[in-house]
Amino acid sequence: MNNILLLANENERAAITCLRSLERHSLSVHLAFSNKSFINLLIFKNYINKSHSYYNKSSEEEFLQSLISIKNEIGDYLVFPFGDQLSYWLVKNNELLKNQGIIVNGPKLDAFNTMLDKKCFLDYANKHGISIPKEIDIKKILSGNFKSKFVIKSNENSKDDSNVIKAPVLIENNKSFRKLIEKKLTLEKHFVQEYLDGPSIYYCAYYKNGVNILFFSQITVCQQPGGKSVIKAIPYNLSTKIIEKIDGMMFELDWSGPMMIELKKNKSDYYAIECNPRLWGPLQLALDNGVDFPSCLAGINIVKEKTNNIGFIWRTGYLIGLLYKIQTNTKFQKNKYDMGKKIKYRDIWFLKDTYVYGVMEFFIIVFDLVRKKLRRK
Repeated sequence: MNNILLLANENERAAITCLRSLERHSLSVHLAFSNKSFINLLIFKNYINKSHSYYNKSSEEEFLQSLISIKNEIGDYLVFPFGDQLSYWLVKNNELLKNQGIIVNGPKLDAFNTMLDKKCFLDYANKHGISIPKEIDIKKILSGNFKSKFVIKSNENSKDDSNVIKAPVLIENNKSFRKLIEKKLTLEKHFVQEYLDGPSIYYCAYYKNGVNILFFSQITVCQQPGGKSVIKAIPYNLSTKIIEKIDGMMFELDWSGPMMIELKKNKSDYYAIECNPRLWGPLQLALDNGVDFPSCLAGINIVKEKTNNIGFIWRTGYLIGLLYKIQTNTKFQKNKYDMGKKIKYRDIWFLKDTYVYGVMEFFIIVFDLVRKKLRRK
């Protein structure tokens, strides 16, 4: 398939990495946006076409119709999976889209749901011999006073429910505990786990009918307070035993497509945390070290020499994390890991094709935060 569609606004970092990878091939890569914004022009100015498209994600029906409209403009295409909700709609409507000339290289719906649902994923990982954090009684821990760190997660994908958290939250002090209580969450839609100290490790892979085609592992050096975005990471040599267990899971699911599993290393054991069954933000790290997931997803076999001396850094992420730290009185999560060699860090945005956006990103985000606060008032 020579036509590829990127739903760019679902994950701009992953989208720009895909463009950097795919521009080397004789492919027609099309960008689609969910909104008309000058930020799109800043980020994608070196790649954007005058004929770029728009997708509508206000509902499943509107989303599918917008994809079909894009197909009528550019012809048959392969769509890359960005974002949990849109990836779910793509997998759910795989056959319908295929009949329209839109290809989704993804798993079966049951397999996708198993990996996306945080509780189901943990049970499935544990079934395959991977340790998981201990679950704590949610009513008991939220009815008393803050005693120790814990993580709260939603056990279903309820994007439109204001009483359900959208992403896992690390509760690490009285201030974050009080803010959580104030949210008045629907408790039966959440669960709580013990907090495990130690670095986060990500196992990234692309499978075809359950067979591992390409993989890469990374370890987080620094993460924003509250367990938010990864801002510094380096390659990692994950235990072969853990890889074999994960591969066994994916083989049993007959998995096709990309996925990234987060693990936590605590003492000498690895604990399953969650799975992202689609392309991920720090995708650039794998590409810089010779592991080309976008080309693989496009069906292009690339033989590159793998390296492990280039690191990922998102400098603006530090500044955004500092704002969050001041707001919540929480800390950056930092880990030391000796690769035995010097690491050269590359910023996701401070490269020649996105340098202007790299300079402006912090001011854009601060402006957006101020605007949201004023709206609340």
